[in-house]
Amino acid sequence: MIVEMYPYPYYSDNLKQNEPLHYFISNTFKSFQKEFDLMASNLFMEPKKLEEQAFSLVESSYIGLMNGAMVKYFGDELTCLQEFTTLDNKEAKTRADFMVRLLYPKSPIDVLFEVNPKEECKENLMLDFGFKNETEQVRNYYKDTRANYVKKSYAVPICFGLLGNSEMVKEAIKNYPKGFKEKNPLTDFCVIYHNNRKSKGIWIYGKINSPQGAISY
Repeated sequence: MIVEMYPYPYYSDNLKQNEPLHYFISNTFKSFQKEFDLMASNLFMEPKKLEEQAFSLVESSYIGLMNGAMVKYFGDELTCLQEFTTLDNKEAKTRADFMVRLLYPKSPIDVLFEVNPKEECKENLMLDFGFKNETEQVRNYYKDTRANYVKKSYAVPICFGLLGNSEMVKEAIKNYPKGFKEKNPLTDFCVIYHNNRKSKGIWIYGKINSPQGAISY
């Protein structure tokens, strides 16, 4: 195994109380570890390339890994659409990153993701994703998406933060869950993945916005 998942993912109390969403998010990130490790093991055979590239992906690569992880875990219960445009008066207006529908037993779950890769470079820059501003941007950005596709969807800004060295990996582990509750209480989930030596990794964190557009759900 090249990519390991830190065994204590963070999920907010609000998320844990929402059984369908917690089921979807938690199992997605469990499956993501397997998909990430499979990619790193098969496509990056040289250790140097693994260190430089496997943990330094671009937005579309992260979306592809998430898509693969979800499809493999949920199978026919899931429908996905990546990088699609929305229309306003028959003209392309916005481009959405990733939309999924999960056929949960009681009712479908629709989720729109806005993916943001970033590099964590200093302790005081970690957790600065700015979910208050991002929440407004996602809400406005996906207004037409919801109108054209699914109206009762959760909108989720999600950050893939590169942890470029062992100190940053340690800092990320030290920062949560306490760090999220104190520095960025809007965060609903966070998971950390790292290599065997914990010398490089990523953490994924985000905020879930309700179908009604409220910050809290």
